[in-house]
Amino acid sequence: MEDADRAIVYGVDDGDAAETVRLVEARGNRGLAIKADVRDGGACDRSVPRTVETLGRLDVLVNDAAFQMDLERSQEISPEQFRRTRVTIVFGAIQMTRSAMPHLGEGSKIAESGNIVGMVGNEMPVDHRMANGAIH
Repeated sequence: MEDADRAIVYGVDDGDAAETVRLVEARGNRGLAIKADVRDGGACDRSVPRTVETLGRLDVLVNDAAFQMDLERSQEISPEQFRRTRVTIVFGAIQMTRSAMPHLGEGSKIAESGNIVGMVGNEMPVDHRMANGAIH
């Protein structure tokens, strides 16, 4: 709840995105929600300039994309699900960072957010654990 304008790039939930923007704006800041798939480098390349055009600059990039499907056993993971999880979490962070770099100035920051299962493991499917482990 810092005093800052915020842009969020989201993939699925329009309601959550609208609520996030509402909360940002309720504190007197500007909010921007951009629906895009971070697995697509072109979507990242369009999202970052739109953020800069709308909010004036980019100071902090937080990579926090995720994809997870609940399964009973890790053996149920299809190759496509494994690719989607890995590409969303790991490649999405790489794509967004690549897109943001030309817009970040001195003192700007990039934060990578990975789920704790990437460090300590648990019963979650192996694809989610491995992708978060790569972030850490």
